Amino acid sequence: MNSNPQKYVPPLHYNRLTPLYDILMPLAGESVFKRRLIESAAIRDGQRVLDLGCGTATLTLMVKRQYPSAEVTGLDYDLDALALALRKTIRARLDVRLIRGTAFQLPFADGCFDRVVSSLVFHHLVTENKRRTFQEVYRILRPAGEFLLADFGVPRGPVMAFLSSVLGLVEDTGDNVKGFLPVMMTQAGFQDVAAAREIASPFGTMAFYRGRKPGQDVTGR
Repeated sequence: MNSNPQKYVPPLHYNRLTPLYDILMPLAGESVFKRRLIESAAIRDGQRVLDLGCGTATLTLMVKRQYPSAEVTGLDYDLDALALALRKTIRARLDVRLIRGTAFQLPFADGCFDRVVSSLVFHHLVTENKRRTFQEVYRILRPAGEFLLADFGVPRGPVMAFLSSVLGLVEDTGDNVKGFLPVMMTQAGFQDVAAAREIASPFGTMAFYRGRKPGQDVTGR
């Protein structure tokens, strides 16, 4: 995804590499940081969960497997990635919704999700669309709903700094590596914005952030 739908960034930056995504990501420790993201979400029975920028639906399906009573939706703009996601969903025989849409203009009503999770999406967005996406996530969350985000963060040490600089040649990681994501979350209205322990990955420092929409949960879920 990028500044407009016609210029979105595919999962591996180039459309022709999308079929390799599910082969390469496990080598980058995908299961480790996605499991941590799910654990942080503390999803409860019957809650509605959105996987923002679901790609090939790895995280979407992980959420559904761990919380089978949750209503899980995956959203992405990339048709090739969604086609792979649909095939994986059919093979897994899991009941999840897959929807095409942009992160910064979400096709959902106000206050319709209890949790939003997102993995490795924000570094694809230019600054303006990062801000718009935080605002959109805030809008679609219920009061007391939470946003859990995993993406590249401030590099720790020379090796991570080097890896981040290389990634920055092809992705819009400037806001990430400067530590601006939690600032943007707060500016969008989220409270109790916090960062969890980071993970070193082959592509740079993986950071985890969470924020809560103010209000009281009256749904009982």
